Amino acid sequence: MPVKVYTDPLMLAGPPELTSDVARFLARANCLAGVENFTNELHGSPSHESIAAETVALAPRTRRRSLEGQAQRLLRVAWQTELAARLTAVFDEPALKRVTSHTLPVHAYYALFNAQRALSRARGSPVDTHRGVHDGFAKQGVTQVPMPWAATLAGDPEDIEACVLSPPFMECFAVDPLKRSYEPAAYLLAALRMARRWKYERARLDWLNAKQNRKADATVRKRLPKGERTRIVSRMRPTSLLDFIYELRRQTHYETTDEYGTEVTDEDVERLHRGFDRLLDHGMLIIEAQVACAVGMSELRSQTAAWEQSTRRIGAWASDPLRERVKAVARATVSVTRTG
Repeated sequence: MPVKVYTDPLMLAGPPELTSDVARFLARANCLAGVENFTNELHGSPSHESIAAETVALAPRTRRRSLEGQAQRLLRVAWQTELAARLTAVFDEPALKRVTSHTLPVHAYYALFNAQRALSRARGSPVDTHRGVHDGFAKQGVTQVPMPWAATLAGDPEDIEACVLSPPFMECFAVDPLKRSYEPAAYLLAALRMARRWKYERARLDWLNAKQNRKADATVRKRLPKGERTRIVSRMRPTSLLDFIYELRRQTHYETTDEYGTEVTDEDVERLHRGFDRLLDHGMLIIEAQVACAVGMSELRSQTAAWEQSTRRIGAWASDPLRERVKAVARATVSVTRTG
């Protein structure tokens, strides 16, 4: 008697149809995975030791300050938000990762944003607005951090020959973020260019919707006047990785989450999550190292111990990444002290 074979139709599923939503998801996943690979190229894997050492070496030498109460609270907010972003890295369940993909940009951005707010207080110049944090990082902060966080892109994002990378880690060229065949550095360029396009589009719409720019009959223009695109671009500051994360977060809050509900593969969902996890981990490490340089290593250790105590009911996994980062920062500060 012949044996009847039942085949799970999911096992036969091919790649998803390349709709606009699928394309947007894949572009994000590819850029994040590429930035992770570029970071590994630059700093090795694991990257903590190299990133911490470079950050401490670049940190401005200022008079030590105490970490006041609001700065301590903001650090805890940042660590708690990071913990929410890391849930899917601990509970490795594909369905959970798929459902929570759209919350990753939100948690990653707000963890970094509040950590930056804490750092500004540690340095004695509190900054609490999104624009203030973004402008400060793009104009000065990038000079005090290692690559890939040090990278910025200026110029018109639609004119690749007019784009300017700083530092010039590669020549600008038109990267197709749907392809996975480029060298890792190309995906950092793609992420910055993508973010700059989004920022330009918002600036364009703001100009068109401004009352003073409307037609004589008070209707909104459909197109920019000749030369206005150039003027808008010239007013845009360089775009950073922080802008890329912010724009992803802003879109999920105010525009659409459709791309996160597409029929992409589990592998692509995993690449998105892993990329965000590594980018967030490295971003937090940089800020924590800068806090230590501003207020002293003992103060950072004290705040870390308090955080570990508050999460003990959750389990060691809740504070493991922070603990590893602080160890790397401690070794880096000792090394700089000895050589300085």
